Amino acid sequence: TVRKPDTHDLFEPWVTISIELPLNPTQLAEHCMQLEKLAKERNALIHHELSEFNFESDEDCKQIIMHLENQNTTILNELNFLKPAIESLIELNKIDHGTEIH
Repeated sequence: TVRKPDTHDLFEPWVTISIELPLNPTQLAEHCMQLEKLAKERNALIHHELSEFNFESDEDCKQIIMHLENQNTTILNELNFLKPAIESLIELNKIDHGTEIH
């Protein structure tokens, strides 16, 4: 939901928008868990694993490639799930910035 501050001028136009994802609680929990897992894995990789990674080791490189390919599949699945909401937000942003939609 995009909200204007509660201190808006009553004589100025404003819009409230909400986006709902048609999910049952189990589906929502699964997507939330996947996104949280991805964020934790990304943080571990960036802040810990890469600093200790042996770029000279073929075996280490093969393992990280497999790990990153698995993450990429999960990321693409989540992006595909969120695509309609993302596209709606992009269109709303165009309207907000006065860009015509054809």
